[in-house]
Amino acid sequence: MAAAVLHDSSHHKQPCTSATCCSPSRLWRAVQTYISTDAKQDLVQLCQDENRGPHVLRVLLTSRLNNDASLYPASHKHRVIQFDASVRPKAVALFGKSATDLNALQLAIFYRRENLAIWLLKYLRPRCSSAEFKMFLHHVWGHKNTSLHLACFFGMHRLVQLLLDMGMAPSIKNARHLTPADCCMNNQECLALLQKSQAPTVVVPKRPLSTSPAVTVSAPKSPVKSTPMTRPVL
Repeated sequence: MAAAVLHDSSHHKQPCTSATCCSPSRLWRAVQTYISTDAKQDLVQLCQDENRGPHVLRVLLTSRLNNDASLYPASHKHRVIQFDASVRPKAVALFGKSATDLNALQLAIFYRRENLAIWLLKYLRPRCSSAEFKMFLHHVWGHKNTSLHLACFFGMHRLVQLLLDMGMAPSIKNARHLTPADCCMNNQECLALLQKSQAPTVVVPKRPLSTSPAVTVSAPKSPVKSTPMTRPVL
């Protein structure tokens, strides 16, 4: 009898598969894979999934990649994300050696997926509160570096423009007191966008409407009546 009951319960239970699992850790691994392989359509489909979509949204807003070599065993050191050897010396000088605590946006920038990074921002903004989006947008990684620092370093001028439009300050400094402009690697398009964003807005005072000078019209003077002269009476 017990065996029959056990068989019945297992018959109705739906196993959790990669296509139905809502585990945050599993969804976060899927997001990382889609970003690293530039599988934008797969990420879009995951976000639009009727059942998992809300869970994916929460994962995108809150999950972070430690990316700390000290947390990995020796056999997994290759999983640590690093700058390419061609730019690593300059990157370390600007950002420091630590590239920890990356969110989904910064992960996309590290992998140089500008289109995917832009899509992430446009997807998240209307689907979360202003406070949640602000926290995601201004999240810092490593030594207080921002997404704007990293986008400028890779010369992603379209992403730089979007980050500025969404409220990122061009004058923000990292732990090494460097602004995004200091990380531009002589990219003139990014520099021009940052300078334009920092340019003070000149308020032109309104001039009063021009009026012609008032003309004072004096009332006509009444003519002075002359008194007729009379001859004295002798």
